[in-house]
Amino acid sequence: MAKGSRRLYAKAIMFDIDGTLFDSRDAFYFMIRDVFAQREWALPDRGDVLKLIGRTNDYIADALVPPESKYPDAVREWSTTVEKLWIDEYLPKYVRMYPKALEALTELDRRGFKLAVVTNGSSREIPLYLEQGGVTKLVDLVVTADDVGRPKPDPEILDFARAKLSVEKKDCVYVGDTWMDAKAAERAGLRCVLVTWGIDSRADLEAQTHAALVSSFDELLDLLALAG
Repeated sequence: MAKGSRRLYAKAIMFDIDGTLFDSRDAFYFMIRDVFAQREWALPDRGDVLKLIGRTNDYIADALVPPESKYPDAVREWSTTVEKLWIDEYLPKYVRMYPKALEALTELDRRGFKLAVVTNGSSREIPLYLEQGGVTKLVDLVVTADDVGRPKPDPEILDFARAKLSVEKKDCVYVGDTWMDAKAAERAGLRCVLVTWGIDSRADLEAQTHAALVSSFDELLDLLALAG
């Protein structure tokens, strides 16, 4: 059962996407591995690459492009190339929805929750996730980093989404899988649930003492209750 087992009453549930609803780890690593091999760059450790999932495209480019190649045109070219590869090849081939994620969203929709996806991903890629997972019609709102000036862990993206959903802070819960998700929720004044099957280690998640932890979608469903 979730840490701090009391139920969370809400009217809207906002979800992160990578590591929370969809497993994109292999897809992201395979893409970076192949791009680095093509350019004959030394590949970082898999763990260091995976830690970048959930960051914006600009942040990832700045983190991965080697110093000797990090001039503006090269970084822009990297970002454009990688985004196209991700959307055209690696996302459709390798990204998969977590088992029981579809059932959980379907059940939350049946219960009457407003559902949103709020992510540092781009507006070009996120609709492809939802279509691939067959959940487009279950989601009432999609907010990406393209909609705001500052991505997570800044709270702006959650504030923006909550306003769009027309719900008060007390009626909204954010579900994610990283310290960034927990920090953004805390700064936005929202309750947070962290899932243990995503990017961050359990130790890192347990350090976010204000967030509840769940180890399965069944636990998540047990934790969430519709506010009257």
